[in-house]
Amino acid sequence: MSVRIGKRSTINLLALLVINSALINCGGGGGSASTPPPNNSTPAYGLTVAPAAVMLQFPSTNGSNAIQLNQLASGFSSPVLMVSIPASGGRNAVVEQRGTVALLDANFTAQGALLNISAQTLNSGEQGLLGLAFDPNIASNGYFYVDYISSKTAGRCAQATDPRCTRISRFTLNKDANNNFVYTTVNNSSEKVLLEISQPFENHKGGMLAFGPDNYLYIAMGDGGSGGDPNGNAQNLGVLLGKILRIDPRSGDPYAIPPSNPFINTAGARPEIWAYGLRNPWRFSFDRQTGKLWAGDVGQNLYEEIDIVTGGGNYGWNAREGKHAYNIAVTAQNAIEPVWEYDHTAGQSITGGYVYRGNAIPALRGQYIYTDFGSGTIWALDSVNFTNQALASSGLSIGGFGEDANGEIYALDYSGGRLLRIDASTVSGATMPTHLSETGLFAAPVAQLQAATGLIEYDVNTPLWSDGANKRRWIALPANGKITFSATDAWQLPVGSVVVKHFAVALDQRQPSQLHNLETRVLIHESSGWAGYTYRWNAQQTDADLLTVGATENLNLIDGSGAAVTREYEYPSSAQCHSCHTDAAGTLLGVRTRQLNRNFNYGAVTDTQLRSFNHIALFSTDIGDAAQYGASAALDNASAGVEQRARDYLDANCSQCHRPGGGTGVAIDLRSGTANSAINAIDIAPSAGDLGVANARIVAPGSKERSVLWQRMRLTDPAAGRMPPLASHAIDDAAVALIDQWIDGLP
Repeated sequence: MSVRIGKRSTINLLALLVINSALINCGGGGGSASTPPPNNSTPAYGLTVAPAAVMLQFPSTNGSNAIQLNQLASGFSSPVLMVSIPASGGRNAVVEQRGTVALLDANFTAQGALLNISAQTLNSGEQGLLGLAFDPNIASNGYFYVDYISSKTAGRCAQATDPRCTRISRFTLNKDANNNFVYTTVNNSSEKVLLEISQPFENHKGGMLAFGPDNYLYIAMGDGGSGGDPNGNAQNLGVLLGKILRIDPRSGDPYAIPPSNPFINTAGARPEIWAYGLRNPWRFSFDRQTGKLWAGDVGQNLYEEIDIVTGGGNYGWNAREGKHAYNIAVTAQNAIEPVWEYDHTAGQSITGGYVYRGNAIPALRGQYIYTDFGSGTIWALDSVNFTNQALASSGLSIGGFGEDANGEIYALDYSGGRLLRIDASTVSGATMPTHLSETGLFAAPVAQLQAATGLIEYDVNTPLWSDGANKRRWIALPANGKITFSATDAWQLPVGSVVVKHFAVALDQRQPSQLHNLETRVLIHESSGWAGYTYRWNAQQTDADLLTVGATENLNLIDGSGAAVTREYEYPSSAQCHSCHTDAAGTLLGVRTRQLNRNFNYGAVTDTQLRSFNHIALFSTDIGDAAQYGASAALDNASAGVEQRARDYLDANCSQCHRPGGGTGVAIDLRSGTANSAINAIDIAPSAGDLGVANARIVAPGSKERSVLWQRMRLTDPAAGRMPPLASHAIDDAAVALIDQWIDGLP
């Protein structure tokens, strides 16, 4: 989805672009963070006047088949689902992971909390209030059902052998003076626990609830967590984890088994099971026209899948991941392949949606609308022919969808706490330039990387590790645009802003100044969010071509000793940009105060970047003296202690995902401003696999060998547990040594 700021196909930008210092001579270079400003009583500014406007050739409209997202309501806490309430006059409910159900009237105006069970909900990582279903007969019985995680240590989970459980509970609406059910705050004492399922780990909970066309309640259960299904739950018909369940919640005590359930007469099988072999079915739905059950099942290392789930079906996990073998030691009898899969160049965590049956967008009727929590791309899969098309690059972490009584579809912005309606696009198409030389970023010849007149270069204190590549950065604002400054969080750039990062490598590492261009990435702030694009430099080093999919290349290098080395290098797709540039982290990772609070060599003058930016009024307000703000510590900054350097490195390299709302399913917080005691990693057992380490901890104080955080940094294969999993094919030896010191020094 391209920038929607008019019908023209170019964006007039205030020339502010910046690429991160590889020290290529282009009229200014990166300065050391410790370089002092000019030694005089009135130090000169690195920037003296706001740059002149420059025309960049990026599209300002989106494709003709695209959609747009329009906000209807906001202020939610980690919303994961919207559900239409039957017989309620058009009301809808939004499920908030913290343990509340927010009620909206027919105009999407907030009406308070219908339910608040936050006190009994275990809310961290993938745990919390996850599902909600209203009884089709709610007008006469007042029933609705929830799926939430609770804690045995809090006096609940009576049937659990593990410290937590999934609870499927029924609540009953209050009545008015005329004995009619009304949509008001529900009395928690009306809870009737129907089913408790013991949960061994923190992740893979599933959580979706919905009534099928048969009027039975369907329940999605993940495999119980860790990584790779270590307990073999998904293929085990004797347990409820890794399954879709079907029960009759209005009969029996506490429920009845529908007589047509497929395993009701299978020895050793739980009769509640409808289908099995699922890893983490994150959102399923019934096509209101055909009745088919569509599920998005989150993958392990390589593939995300969409399944049409039928009674008795085995969907392969953990013998298979998508259409591919995963664990050859496991046999999946009569495994059913997904109707669609995508690999992790397109995304890394599917969010299942709905087959569109509304009237507002006729072109999408019969299309299964879904997204990826990591990439934010929204797709449409034809429900008959299984052809797939991208509709939008939303730049959002979409935790779930909703369908109203008319079949219109809504998206839940998990990090932003918003409810968005999916509408047809109101503008016609335009495309990105196919070559870097056509963007207007650099003067001809583009290989010299001579930035367009008025562009300003900047540097960061603690760069993201990129397999040893040298980087330079630019940032551009639209004419008259201003940056909304924050001392602690990501800066907010206006729609129309562009950020560029250039990557190069020394093929002969004995000559580090002789650089070979690899790629130039562009982030554009479109009206729907940030969208990323990658330009890969050609073999002749004359220009760079726009990639439509991710790519890899084997680089033939000479290391410092003169030995030949081959290293894989990965170019991200547009969707993969959002794997690191997460919505939870504010999308822009380096463009924030602690990273930019450093000196920079502007050519004739070395000055503090914040001071110069403030002097030319790039911020919406005067930020005052830059000395009052903190600064990140570089990995090799000997003047900073091990603790600060380690935490700042983890912040720069890991916290974009490992933070509240980051979507990893592992409830750790590696932001440098979070105290060690609150990061939920130190002396905490890992929930996403222990890598075979005995008595493993995420961070084991005094023992790097038992610390999976340190162990993952030393791997190069994402399938084996490498972190970060994307574009990491070389070990950052200096960082491994630093984290070694930090962990071994912890008391």
